[in-house]
Formats: sequence, structure tokens, C-alpha cells
Amino acid sequence: MSFPVNCEKDWIDILSALLTPTIAILGIGIAAFQLKINRDRYKHELFDRRWAQFIAIRNFIGHVFSHGKMKHEEEYSLLTNTQGAIFLFDQEIKDYISELTKNAWKLNTLNEELTSILEQNARKENIEKQREIKNWFAKQLSEIETIFGKYMKLSSGWKMAGCFPKGKT
Repeated sequence: MSFPVNCEKDWIDILSALLTPTIAILGIGIAAFQLKINRDRYKHELFDRRWAQFIAIRNFIGHVFSHGKMKHEEEYSLLTNTQGAIFLFDQEIKDYISELTKNAWKLNTLNEELTSILEQNARKENIEKQREIKNWFAKQLSEIETIFGKYMKLSSGWKMAGCFPKGKT
């Protein structure tokens, strides 16, 4: 059976008319996947930078807690390895780093004062202050993951309604 020439021409016109929107839809789909890939890459790179700073802070806390004092090398390492923290985290983390170094300096000062204190009550008071700061550092070791948790999460879900998960990256 043969179709009239007009019917074949109509199908060709319809298919060629559908070809352009089909290509456009495929292009949009590819662009959306590229956007997701780029966003995931950005999140992983940001995670890697934040992870390095997290490790530096955790190591500093562990060192001060285990040795009962801060060495100048440890402070230098912390400050060097957390440069730019304000650009990767909120002000909260920058303040946290300052609080860590401030308490470490307090502990160092108390350690140095202890050697020159002769009075028993003053020694007990100094030791009690040191114990409080060491307990604070011990608490930081258990809470550091909670403090940094909101900055370190990687979500991989794709939500079609909003295309990407909302929240901080």
C-alpha cells in the first residue's frame, strides 16, 4: 500500500518540528546534570579545605589536653593551618579558635605560676583552675564534631522541586 505524498510530507514536517524541542530538552537535562556535578565538586572541595582546618584544631585540642600545656610550635601550627577560617566558616569558628588559644595561654600561665607558688592554698587554687581548663579541653574533644558538624555535612540528594538541597554548603 502506498501513502499519498502529502501524508509522508506531513510526518516528516511533524518529526522535524519535534526534533528542535527534543534537542532543547536534552540540552537542558545535560545542563542540569552538569550543574549538579559542579555543585557536588564544589561541596567536596570545600569539605576538603574545612577538613584540614578541623584536623588542625582537633590536634591542637588533643595536644593541649594530653600535655597539659601549649607549646609555641603547636600554637603556630594551629594559627598557620587555620588561616582563612573566616572565609570557610562563620565567625563562630574564628571565635572558637580564639577561645582555644586564650584558654591554652591561661593554662600555660597557670603552669608557670605553679612553680613559684609556695603557699598551699594558692597552689590548690592554681591546680583547681588548671583542672577546670583541662576539663574544658576534654569537653572540646567530645564536642568538636558537633561544633563543626553543620559545616562538614555532604548531602548527595537531588530534589527536583528545588533542584538542590537547601542549606549551607
